[in-house]
Amino acid sequence: KLTDRLQESEATQRQFVSDASHELKTPLASIKLLSDSILQNDMDADTMREFVSDIGNESDRLTRMTQKLLTLSKADAETVCDHEVVDLSEIVRRVFRMLVPLADKTEVWQLEADYIAQALTGYVLTLSPEMIILGGGVMHQKQLFPLIRAKVTEFLGGYIQAEELRDMDHYIVPASLHDDQGIMGCLELARRALQKRQ
Repeated sequence: KLTDRLQESEATQRQFVSDASHELKTPLASIKLLSDSILQNDMDADTMREFVSDIGNESDRLTRMTQKLLTLSKADAETVCDHEVVDLSEIVRRVFRMLVPLADKTEVWQLEADYIAQALTGYVLTLSPEMIILGGGVMHQKQLFPLIRAKVTEFLGGYIQAEELRDMDHYIVPASLHDDQGIMGCLELARRALQKRQ
């Protein structure tokens, strides 16, 4: 049906916009992190030059991405797109080189906690979750949890009075399955689906 095709097209466009926005956020976040680090730390000239160079690289990356988005927006559905080979190992080395000097800096994790806390505050205000469970590689940095809890409390500013929020140590917690929650959740969904068929 025509309506079905239109709905499918709209859904595809929404997904594309969402994916594109996510891709654009990554270099923007890197530029923000690097510029904040330059402003908040005493760096030698070589380190600062390296950080400024990385900011320029991320800006170039943003430019390339926006150019490609413009090309896609103008392309016809039947246009054959050129494929590009990307050396992921070089990207990983560059990111690693950029982030290693920051890993042990307290202010970096304070900034990370601030970003995460802003997101969680939005979730609390709009979704009212009974508990927030944080997992993934970045949350292996255990010092993040007290920073995030303190920031969420600060951002909420007592606006919401709920029993759960009185004990942040038990409201914002680490995942208990040691990063296996994704696969365990899939297995549980599969088990329930099989049970329904029996």
